[in-house]
Amino acid sequence: MRTIAIVINGGSSVGKSTLCEALSKALLLRADGDQKRTFCKVAFDDFLLHCPKQLSPRSFVGLMKGDVDQCVSKKDFDGLALFEYVDETASADAFDETAKVLKRLVFSDLGERYIKAQTEGWKRILENKVNLVIDAFLQDKAWAEDLIEVLQEFETKSGGIVISVALTCNSIVELERREKERGDRALGLARSSAKKVHKHNLMYHLKAATDEETTESIVNRILDVLREVEVE
Repeated sequence: MRTIAIVINGGSSVGKSTLCEALSKALLLRADGDQKRTFCKVAFDDFLLHCPKQLSPRSFVGLMKGDVDQCVSKKDFDGLALFEYVDETASADAFDETAKVLKRLVFSDLGERYIKAQTEGWKRILENKVNLVIDAFLQDKAWAEDLIEVLQEFETKSGGIVISVALTCNSIVELERREKERGDRALGLARSSAKKVHKHNLMYHLKAATDEETTESIVNRILDVLREVEVE
């Protein structure tokens, strides 16, 4: 039986976590106890679980209503945090009250090395014949290239199967409503990343918009693709 990777790529607040959770539950039911057909779930955001919370930027700790005094970083952008939310709002719009703030996730050198290693770790999991649902956030070209290299090697050397899904939310109003409601992301990251994540060379088997289609419908379409590739 060939090992399978299902990659869900989309911008911040688009609904990746919700979809991946629902998909994981559907896949578990589908496996019916057969561990060879069982999927585990990994995510770009897993770095938040593994890295010291004290390395989080003050802006993020503040969003989470944590104690900023515990941060290694003593002021924004002092180079000591693992990552920062950088304001990319066009300066020409700075005095326009209707202008929307754009934020970009930027890692320190340690953060970049960790993210690269995390992606390489997914390859080792797949090589050990563990099926994966991958919750991806391919904001930067380098992040995308690292994952694409892993997936291509998985397919060519290990004979694995890759199913890639482009997840979007076509309504910016709805996207920003979700971002504000969740309260754990810098406002402006959703709008900024919405298109960036799909500018790279990841080939998609299907595309879905979470503001136009239910989670259940998207899950069922992914399962349809899975059934097709399994019989090839």
